[in-house]
Amino acid sequence: MSIRHRLAAACLGALLIAGCKPDTTPPDRVFAQPGVVFTLSPPQAPDCHPDTVYKATVAWSITGQPERRLEVRVGSRGGAEFLRTSQARGREETGEWVRPGTWFLLVDRRSKEVLATLRAGPEPCPGGEASEEE
Repeated sequence: MSIRHRLAAACLGALLIAGCKPDTTPPDRVFAQPGVVFTLSPPQAPDCHPDTVYKATVAWSITGQPERRLEVRVGSRGGAEFLRTSQARGREETGEWVRPGTWFLLVDRRSKEVLATLRAGPEPCPGGEASEEE
């Protein structure tokens, strides 16, 4: 095999390996495809402080779409898997690890298509910012 062929094979191998890395880019907006409802309750920390860690419930509902196998991922499409389900509707409670700014993604497990995103927040918190004295 010539040096040129070896170099081409090495470059192709590097591209394939890079393509296998999980996507760790967080979403840039909250959205939901038509027929998809994706919610977090409560939507923000009870005290609205940015360092508060809290427990929440993630809920989803999909109507008018083909049957899907779903995942809820945290942070990005390649982030930690929070749950897997084949149910078109459901809810699941998180542990006490949700922080303001945490992203949740509802993903089709087969195609890896993102069906909806949501972000713990909102920012600014209703009623004003958290006190600096806390």
